[in-house]
Amino acid sequence: MIVIIPTKKCNLRCKHCLRDNYSEGDLQLETLRKFIIGAYEHNLEREFSLTGGEPTLHSNLPGILEILREFGYRGYIVTNGQSEEGIKKIMGFSDVIPYIRISLEGPDEKINDLVRGKGSFRKALRTIDFCKQKGLNVGTLTTLNAYNAGYVSEIFALAKRHKIDFVRFSTVHPCENSKKNNLNASVEVLREAHRVYRLTKVKYPQIESSFTDRHMLEYTDGDWPIGLCRPIDHFRSGELVLLPDGKVSFCCNIFDFGFSESNGGKSENKHHLNHILGDMQTDTFETILKNRKSLTRELLSRRRKDAIEGNFKLGRQFICQNCKSYFFD
Repeated sequence: MIVIIPTKKCNLRCKHCLRDNYSEGDLQLETLRKFIIGAYEHNLEREFSLTGGEPTLHSNLPGILEILREFGYRGYIVTNGQSEEGIKKIMGFSDVIPYIRISLEGPDEKINDLVRGKGSFRKALRTIDFCKQKGLNVGTLTTLNAYNAGYVSEIFALAKRHKIDFVRFSTVHPCENSKKNNLNASVEVLREAHRVYRLTKVKYPQIESSFTDRHMLEYTDGDWPIGLCRPIDHFRSGELVLLPDGKVSFCCNIFDFGFSESNGGKSENKHHLNHILGDMQTDTFETILKNRKSLTRELLSRRRKDAIEGNFKLGRQFICQNCKSYFFD
């Protein structure tokens, strides 16, 4: 999966956001083209995700989509839906972006706006309705946290009222923002949300849905401690994340994660890993893949060792918290 972060800029400051850097600066089209050509020539799957920041704030989003179209890529965009003007930038690219994923943290204004900011619920709904009027497929993305985890069934009901095609639930990352705002949810709360999800989705067969719990729920698969969070097929599956400055990261849940700044961006652990695989402005795509293969092997080796030594505890049994320990602690 190719993940493209076209900009770090964002017009919201959500209380659970794992980002802590909203600096100016857009991904250059020539850098994207070099990246896409490399992925194309190395036969990576032609799927992508555009996220951020707020990707519609990029100064030339249509230019990005034209490059993706040129090489036959299809994917989706994750947007906060705060601007119809931003959404209009992707009109005419339904062959590249079959559907739009709009972030929504609750079934009503009170719940959503506590997390995403005053007025954000109404703007997101206007954008959803606008997209449906234009014949676009629309999905929502809800990050379940301590405040909104009890509203799964209500979000399905909202989706039915607004003819939303797809609802996706994820679980909050325990980062600096979520901790500061008391939004970190216990495993028990999230498991209850997952139970309600399983019961509710059968009542809404017309709505596609998914629930991604890898961020925080404990893995019970015995193979996980020596594996990665995604299946690895010759070290080519998983993510390659192109950042606005042209650097390539190992995972979109690592770059600018709040815990990376909790100690000034530095780690006292001299053996911590670097999630940056290279720079598309100076490195070849082959070098990026080679570095990913090397990093993957190192992660596998460390996890085998830690599994044997019983180190998967105190939060490290949760997939993203475990990576935190390898990359930042």
